Amino acid sequence: MSGMYFLIDYENVKENGLSGFEHLTSNDDVLIFFSESTSKIKQGVWKKLCDTGCSIEICKLAKVRKNGLDFYIASRVGEIVAQDPSERIAIISGDSGFMAVVDYWQKCRGNKYSVVVGKTISMGIMYSKENSQRARCIEEFRKKVDIETAFQTYQKQTMLKAEIKTLLEGSNYEDKVDDIFRFVEESSSYREKYLGALKRYGRKDGLNIYRFVKKVV
Repeated sequence: MSGMYFLIDYENVKENGLSGFEHLTSNDDVLIFFSESTSKIKQGVWKKLCDTGCSIEICKLAKVRKNGLDFYIASRVGEIVAQDPSERIAIISGDSGFMAVVDYWQKCRGNKYSVVVGKTISMGIMYSKENSQRARCIEEFRKKVDIETAFQTYQKQTMLKAEIKTLLEGSNYEDKVDDIFRFVEESSSYREKYLGALKRYGRKDGLNIYRFVKKVV
């Protein structure tokens, strides 16, 4: 999967704009544009951002000027496109004025998704119409569900997990309750559960675990 450039208007979105950083990869580039008044970030957030393996750059406003960082960001978009016209860029900001930058590059490049604006990294990925697993994960996470239906599913899952825990008590697998529960949830048919158990836990343990879970599903 090819990466993206994420230009963070940190003065505007602050740490909230980094929401979704867990979807970043070593193919992505994150550029943080900030000023003296917004020069702090939580240490834990910074560490997790670095741990994604993405490339990180920072750009501090040299002199306080009206909309100074906005012009920095717009200029950087031009630099990136000049280096490689095929690059995809997400401006992370809540400033609707950046839509003028989007309009310009849509006209120049003939691609309405090559430069996008979103308030978070997640939204930047989603708005770019990227065909990837991370985009599908974000879309699934943002999907709205009926609260009552979701609660009924939660109750069924809680009961199933309790049954599996009771079933495995005193066995060699009682410390694997959470993993076995996830495995059962991911498998739709008995055949999938059987083959999956053998693959996941080996022939001997897999067969034993399958016999256990077959009693409750």
